[in-house]
Amino acid sequence: MLIEFTVDNFLSFRDRTTLSMAGSPDRSHMENLITLPIPKGSRLLRSAAIYGANASGKSNLIKAIRFVKRFVMNSSREGQRDSIIEVIPFKLDRSYASRPSSFEVMFLIDGKRYSYGFSAYPRYISSEFLYSYPKGQRRLLFERTQASEDDLPFYKFGSHWQGDKKPLENVTRKNALFLSVASQFNNLLCGNVTDWFSRTLRFVGSVAHEHTKISIHENEYNRFCVLQLLKHADLAIKDLKLDSVPLKNSKQYEKLPDEVKRIVSEKEQDAFLLELTTIHEGIAEDGSRIDVPFGFDEESDGTKQYFGLAGHCFDTLYSGCTLVIDELDSHLHPLLTKEILRRFHSGQSGASGGQIIFTAHDAALLDLDIFRRDQIWFTAKDEGGATSLYSLYEFKGARKDENISRGYLAGRYGAIPFVYPGTFDPSCDSTSQPGKQS
Repeated sequence: MLIEFTVDNFLSFRDRTTLSMAGSPDRSHMENLITLPIPKGSRLLRSAAIYGANASGKSNLIKAIRFVKRFVMNSSREGQRDSIIEVIPFKLDRSYASRPSSFEVMFLIDGKRYSYGFSAYPRYISSEFLYSYPKGQRRLLFERTQASEDDLPFYKFGSHWQGDKKPLENVTRKNALFLSVASQFNNLLCGNVTDWFSRTLRFVGSVAHEHTKISIHENEYNRFCVLQLLKHADLAIKDLKLDSVPLKNSKQYEKLPDEVKRIVSEKEQDAFLLELTTIHEGIAEDGSRIDVPFGFDEESDGTKQYFGLAGHCFDTLYSGCTLVIDELDSHLHPLLTKEILRRFHSGQSGASGGQIIFTAHDAALLDLDIFRRDQIWFTAKDEGGATSLYSLYEFKGARKDENISRGYLAGRYGAIPFVYPGTFDPSCDSTSQPGKQS
């Protein structure tokens, strides 16, 4: 489970900015919280909704979280000594180009709290740390610092570190994470942390439906649960049929360019794809009910989106993971989005439940009958172009009975675009028309 994520000097985030999943003292919608055994009485939010104008930084927050996951998983295996770390400092203030980009993640593994973070320049890691909090007090596991690109890194290990030290230091490149290297060399502690990033912190990608296909292909119970979600959404789908089709015989293969087909034929001769058929109910000529198969490509964008989300949400709820989605409401009716959130908030899951963090534009979801105030977040840019992130709970004067949707669209909380009045007429400006001069 995620407790909080912090980013500093990356993309549009100039200053240290934190998304917190820790529940506030607010007593509303207690079902939207996950109660933790340690510290006693602490709670985590089951969801966080992030709203803001286009280009305000919502997606940049998702990109920052995704970058950390990818770098933790791959920095020890990918790249060479001179490879560039893909950090992008805040560009609108030149003084920040000479500063590192920094990230910190606080999370739970088997009920134990950990904090991991690093600061990076394009060519080297300037700092890295891992702490645990067994009884609420911070315990050092390791720290790494490097003053400049040409200096050697300095490592410090806590008394509870177990395993090799010097051999791992010696094989860690200046542009790779020590955590990733130690995990690759089978250090148990670091392996558990990298597993959290790879297995517990999840994203919905552009091919979400492929994840759902694999899930229902591997487990009949998963197919049943996903089908129930689709039926409950009133998408007129009666059943799902999944077939393993040789790649060369698949519909996807037919759409590939000839050159790609040639490469696939040479290297992927035994490859198979999963092709999904949805079964709808139709009427025969005699008036009887019949099953009518539809190819997945024939379904609407909304149905495809919901099918892809169904598999991810089902897996997340029953595994206690954290799911991150950019534009959850894309192609979905507000009632379907609310149904997804209802399932997360209801705690219909395994022992620990799951979390969902998402960006959205649909103001209809901004409803205090659905969310607590600490679950609603806004992004806005200041005059210098830097993104700020703040929750409704922090906003002074936001009442528990307030119409949040109306207030948001009216600009009460910021985080909306300023649309300039009037209509642009190119005929008013002779310089805008080809061949005309002022």
